[in-house]
Amino acid sequence: MSHYVFSTMTNDCNYVGYVVGRDLHQVAKSVLIKGGANRADGSRNIFTPNGVMSIVTDEDMDFLLQNDSFLKHIERGFITHTPYKADADEVAEDMTKQDGSAQMKPEDFEKTGGAHPATTHQPAPDKENKGLIARLIG
Repeated sequence: MSHYVFSTMTNDCNYVGYVVGRDLHQVAKSVLIKGGANRADGSRNIFTPNGVMSIVTDEDMDFLLQNDSFLKHIERGFITHTPYKADADEVAEDMTKQDGSAQMKPEDFEKTGGAHPATTHQPAPDKENKGLIARLIG
């Protein structure tokens, strides 16, 4: 039976289980959950889905439900899973909307009065009224 894992994370996440070898850990199993929410899809159209769906097997789902990172992502609302297929954007409506890597949207600019958040910082007091040339020569 298949399980459907829904993600609102911007990037893919590979959940890994290790076995302890003599001197180092070796990968015993890994399951890739697709990301791509809140990120342009790379085509000519700028499309940013709100959620992404991955299909996993019973064995993979059992592994994921024992993986601490996967459980943490569920707890934080970035991941959810169901035994049935559903529209990823609809499922994402009840999940955490975006992670820190998400592409900025128009509403992000509204929070800063229309300026890009990276440009809303306050300049250092000694540089507040001086241009670059004035700082270099004076």
